[in-house]
Amino acid sequence: MTNSYYKITLTPVDKFFFGGDLSFSIGEDEKSPFNRQYASYIIQSSRFPQQTSLLGMLRFLILRNSTNGAFKGNSIVDPSKANELIGSNSFSVTDGKTEGSFGKIKSISHVRILRSETNGETRRETELEFAPLFGTINFADSIKEGSYNLGQQSIPRLSEKQYDAKDGLDTLLIPLAHIDNYFQNHEGITRVRKEREKNNDENNVYEQGVTLYKPSDIFLEDRRIGIARSIKTGRPDDGALFKQISYRFNNKKATHSFVFYAKVDDIDLTQYDKQMVTIGGDNSQFIIGITKEVDPSKDKSSESKDSSSTPLALSLLSPAFITREVVKGNTSFAITQLMPFRFLTDREADDLNQSYHILNSRLKRSGRYELYAPGTVFYFNDDKKRDSFIEALTARKDFIKVLTARKDFIQIGYNEYKIINKY
Repeated sequence: MTNSYYKITLTPVDKFFFGGDLSFSIGEDEKSPFNRQYASYIIQSSRFPQQTSLLGMLRFLILRNSTNGAFKGNSIVDPSKANELIGSNSFSVTDGKTEGSFGKIKSISHVRILRSETNGETRRETELEFAPLFGTINFADSIKEGSYNLGQQSIPRLSEKQYDAKDGLDTLLIPLAHIDNYFQNHEGITRVRKEREKNNDENNVYEQGVTLYKPSDIFLEDRRIGIARSIKTGRPDDGALFKQISYRFNNKKATHSFVFYAKVDDIDLTQYDKQMVTIGGDNSQFIIGITKEVDPSKDKSSESKDSSSTPLALSLLSPAFITREVVKGNTSFAITQLMPFRFLTDREADDLNQSYHILNSRLKRSGRYELYAPGTVFYFNDDKKRDSFIEALTARKDFIKVLTARKDFIQIGYNEYKIINKY
């Protein structure tokens, strides 16, 4: 058995919490280096798990179910056998030209939302992506100098009808198959959406077969306010008030779960179907669903490329690591947001007996990276610039002076995109 392709769903048992840069204070010294850098009294979960968390969950799932003697009593007892299964190291940023070594796990995709609706005996499942942050730009208009976060750039002139500074502040979710229509009909869809929001119309189906979902259609906040007390004395700690915001899925009209795909070598993951797994800083629990699928990368007929000189747009389906030099040198305009990215790194020898729990003050964290957020849209004036950008985004092209994208990021589901052929 080699390189089997699996669809993996994660259905939460209860609320879930995915940490980010910050955690609650550790210990009694608020001025410690750890607390100064990472601690806060207000912590809010991300809506989606980080790709490194999905990789860690999958590695532990394989290790926990191993029968080769690598794992016993919730500990690795034979490192060499464990390395064969999950590799010797967790995710790390390498030279950018090579992939990580995670044993039997070859790659994972970015995470989406799986929305399941039942009508009588018919059950329909739809995978939701991030909708593009913006829909249309008219390249027929004259060109003028404009400024955005990368500095001075030549950008198309935006008319009042084409741009609304308040539109799209909260990124929407959209079925992948509807993205093209969303671009082509953005102005009309935006108008209908605003009218429906004004009239409290909850119908999500818009024009030309386009369906859009607000985050509140998928996620519900679960707020917890409390006072931390000392374990030794039982008295409230200094600065003891805290607020934690977790999430639940809004399953009133449909049920939801997270979904991603994985390529795994020589292990039948379906034997782990319906097991319980944990993800996130609070060890949130999920029921895992695993089915074997056909690997779409083997279907060459699904590949397409627009050979015309028509300017194209590209929308990110996942967070992306790519240098600003590449963006500045190839795109005519970008509608984007940035998001922070950190991960747990391998520990030194004297830390081998320490916990990997997120609230361990001796935890080693990576430096801070900035990724382009999913939903970001890049626009191109010609197909050569577009192709050069895609080569950099997918690490197909090595630049002598500029390290553009990294294969290690791509391997765990970052830098995934969709070309928009018409807008």
